Amino acid sequence: MGSRHRPLAAGLAGILMLLAGGAPAAPVRLADLLSAEEIGHAVVDPSGRWLVLEHLGPYADAPRFDDDSALGVLRTRLERVDLAAPGRPVPLFLAEQGAGYAAGPFSPSGRSMAVFRLDARGWELGVVRLADGQVRWLGLTPEYPLLGRTVQWRSDHELVLIARDDVPVRLRRGHDGTDALARLWTDQASGRTVSASLMGSGRFLDARPRALARRLLRLDLDTGERQDLAQGEFFDLELSPDGRFVAAVADLEDLQPGPTVAVRVATPERRRNVVVADLASGQVVTPCPSCDVATHLLSWSPASDAVLVLSRPVNGDWGGARVMALRPSAGAAEALTGVRPRIQFTSEGYAYGRAAWLEGSPAVLGEAGGMPAWFSRSGGQTTAIALGEADLVSAEPGGHWISQGAVAWKGDGKGRIVERVAGPLRRAGEDAAAGDRVRLNPGLPARFAGTVGPRGSIVRRLEGPGGVVARVPAGWRVLAVGARGAFAERLDAKGVLSAGWFAPDGRMAPILTLNAQLAERDWATPRPVVTRERHGVSHTSWLYEPPGSPRDATPPLLVIAYPGDLAETPPAPYGSGPASFSTAIQVMAGLGYAVLVPSLPRDRASGEPGSGLADQILAVVDAAAAGGGFDPHRLALWGHSFGGYGALMVATQTDRFKAIISAAGPSDLASFHGGVVPRNRVRPQDGLDLTFAPGWAEGGQAGLKAPPWRDPDRYLRNSPVFAAERVTTPLLMIHGDQDIVGFEQSGEMFSALYRQAKDAVLLTFWGEGHLIVSPANLHEQYRQLDLFLRRTMLLPGAGRGVGEPISLASSAQARLRHSVYRSVRPRYGVGS
Repeated sequence: MGSRHRPLAAGLAGILMLLAGGAPAAPVRLADLLSAEEIGHAVVDPSGRWLVLEHLGPYADAPRFDDDSALGVLRTRLERVDLAAPGRPVPLFLAEQGAGYAAGPFSPSGRSMAVFRLDARGWELGVVRLADGQVRWLGLTPEYPLLGRTVQWRSDHELVLIARDDVPVRLRRGHDGTDALARLWTDQASGRTVSASLMGSGRFLDARPRALARRLLRLDLDTGERQDLAQGEFFDLELSPDGRFVAAVADLEDLQPGPTVAVRVATPERRRNVVVADLASGQVVTPCPSCDVATHLLSWSPASDAVLVLSRPVNGDWGGARVMALRPSAGAAEALTGVRPRIQFTSEGYAYGRAAWLEGSPAVLGEAGGMPAWFSRSGGQTTAIALGEADLVSAEPGGHWISQGAVAWKGDGKGRIVERVAGPLRRAGEDAAAGDRVRLNPGLPARFAGTVGPRGSIVRRLEGPGGVVARVPAGWRVLAVGARGAFAERLDAKGVLSAGWFAPDGRMAPILTLNAQLAERDWATPRPVVTRERHGVSHTSWLYEPPGSPRDATPPLLVIAYPGDLAETPPAPYGSGPASFSTAIQVMAGLGYAVLVPSLPRDRASGEPGSGLADQILAVVDAAAAGGGFDPHRLALWGHSFGGYGALMVATQTDRFKAIISAAGPSDLASFHGGVVPRNRVRPQDGLDLTFAPGWAEGGQAGLKAPPWRDPDRYLRNSPVFAAERVTTPLLMIHGDQDIVGFEQSGEMFSALYRQAKDAVLLTFWGEGHLIVSPANLHEQYRQLDLFLRRTMLLPGAGRGVGEPISLASSAQARLRHSVYRSVRPRYGVGS
């Protein structure tokens, strides 16, 4: 049946369903997703008695939306479950109106827990008793645990922490820039107060104002005594096993990257080094004064006499980095010779190496013949303990666990394998608020680890005699582990989130069910689309047909594309905070569009991020069209961030799409390379972040490998604004004025199209950053997007079901729905 008959067919189908006695379920709307609740961190205390979980309430109910990083905390309440008789959670303590919370680490016995509160007053550290929920707020502002720990228990009554005098940047970077800008405008208008900020380069690098120093503190909860150990811009700490020493990593003087090496987003702009404080004597030493250490490694020896770090020559290449053993008692550092660490990079571009301690000797992930391998360094000898891709899961006196591919084994430290299990084996039950370092270089030994197979997960105790502590069915994700079971969650196809406590025999005690109301909605279900590359590798993409659509319907197709993304499993329907609303599949399917999420592998070695994108995407579209389910002649493309860049590039490479939407997408990679993050212009004391844009362009996501003055032609051919004359498809560009991808990026492309009288719309959201986070603005984004698609693809209706309905009051507006989309300037009102 042709697409022009679809409304009639859909209406008849609905009438038949009503006559049969069953009303059709309503499709998923944006409001449904904004009402969804989630589970954040979950942890079991060391005694195994208490499970504490972070319960994230409905997104739309958050007290404010001026900072996307803080939204997760502001939505969160802390709850506990008594595992002696697992059941529905109860509040850990009484939550305050307008405040959000986060879980911290447990005390050694598990009697108490550190917690964090975020409200209008700031970010505060507290301690709660697990048994009765009595909470004590300490009047201290801890650093945010982003890269590592910032709070750690020394004993049941002592804490070591990094304290600061202002709210951590992570929790204020959204509103901080706009607040500061408003103050500067007011100062300028007064004529009596200077409204200027300063940053420098080269000999003037030290021109910017400095941030407030942070304090490394020891706090006695019983006596209230506070010991200032050291001052500096600390962001990570780790206590030695015996509790005598604390090592802390601090940002030091500003650096500028060398001109010949491609930078990454997280290329350091500050030298970093480690200080070690003796908690017994109060003495503070810097074992390696000239070191420039990496994040993500801070590993104490079992004897507490040395801590491992990764250090490079100051401002040098990470290829020359070495693992160092810092010895606080001697105030000295020792480079581990005989093994070159394997340097890897996180997705943000943080350089890291992996190292740990085995039987009191350091072990380092290095390379042998160009392949990764774990080496142990002892008595001047280097011994390979695992060749190939492998994870050192745990180490304890008398043995270590290694996971490699489909098998994991326990070695006795003398070259013998004493136990094997099916792999891969992954650590489980980590602390909350431990930062990203613990994910890559976890402290050893580990108490628990799990294997995931076709039938589910088996969680084992690694210490002592070992044994299975929980069996979790397939489809469930383990969140926390205790000595007698595991806590896991499952998200079903209808968006209902279930959580339960699983015993060693696989029996489950239900804990809670969230979003049961979503089961009443009609969800689009994904259909796999398999494509094969020239060299034989297969990839899976996913096609969502509109729910309730007749079998022979041919709706228009909306492609949601992100270059480099491999969608081998269907995207989750919600979760991951504001990012999940950027391109909501179910919302668009509920509006009547088929939605395709393609897998788009990238050849990063080419240094040509825009090359062949249209052909790659259309190859997946054509493969999906072979199975039917949409009209292959009515295609639209939508991308956000790097996907927005890809959408703009595709607009210069093909005319097969009837409409293209780019949100937060760079259009001019040369001008983007030189951009300054909006908040850093007015808050330079928090750091300049001047490697963000160059790092994204050179060594990051774009991967152009050089700055624009060294290879201008590469920037020109990969910047869609310089091919704007080839654009024939109507474009909708969406941007927040506080976006780290400068608002000017969409502005440049719109101006180029406006200059040529081409069909384009620029939709600006004020106060928004890289993600649109305000519920009102999210509704407006989808309303405008739906209106744009219906007008460009000549569909009936305009904006139905998104926000307030669109009223086509005049006959001229009504005729516009069926006219050719020529010029949006006189006919398309943003907000109409």
